[in-house]
Amino acid sequence: MVQPGVNYHGLRFSADGDTMYAANIGQPDTGTLDLASGTGLDILDVSKVHDRVAGATPRVLSKLTWPAGSIPQSADPFTRDGHDYVPEMDEFADMFSLKNATDRAGAPVGAGRIINVDDPRHPFVVSQLRLEVHRADVHRGEQHDDPGANFPAQGYAGHYCSLPRHNNPKIAGCSMIASGLRLFDISDVEHPREVAYFNKPQRPGSRPTFPDVAGAYAMSAPAWDKKNGSVWYTDANSGFYNVKLTNGVAELLR
Repeated sequence: MVQPGVNYHGLRFSADGDTMYAANIGQPDTGTLDLASGTGLDILDVSKVHDRVAGATPRVLSKLTWPAGSIPQSADPFTRDGHDYVPEMDEFADMFSLKNATDRAGAPVGAGRIINVDDPRHPFVVSQLRLEVHRADVHRGEQHDDPGANFPAQGYAGHYCSLPRHNNPKIAGCSMIASGLRLFDISDVEHPREVAYFNKPQRPGSRPTFPDVAGAYAMSAPAWDKKNGSVWYTDANSGFYNVKLTNGVAELLR
């Protein structure tokens, strides 16, 4: 069944399987040349579907939007001190806005955020996972001429985040495309801070497979080797890396 206005991108579920967190990328609005309203996070009650009730359908509990959104990707639930959260990452810049076709440098970069979902009917953003390059003034600056930065599916934007565990995680790892791997201390969910990064751009003179541009192309969700204090990370333009965490950052995996 097709439901108008629903264009879900990534889905995650609560631990009990009864709640679905859906990244809604919206629909282009040809009247205003912007994304349609509703782009953000939809939270749905899927308990009857989970229980295999005949004829059951998901029920929307809430819709959350945020300023400077681009393309919501996924929202992976975790708990912290008895509270429920999801970290959500918007991928790319706003490729679905028709305005972006003429102003890529000015396209909004959604990046990431941590959302409180204690009450699935009233979720709210508690903090942001953003780099300086995601600021509108910087996004329009000299970085726009860097290798790969003006390619619509590359540039200095986000793609995926992951957690080493879902019960009281202290760290989140995010692939930030041309900005490589970025690690955030989320021990204080209201004040996350970047604590480490790794970036290995395309070697000069070598040829990437896709896209046909140079620079870093970090697209996959980081994986975690908690025992050895490492992050497994891939760059589509240069390969797989086993990144050893240093300067005390590995302690955040424990």
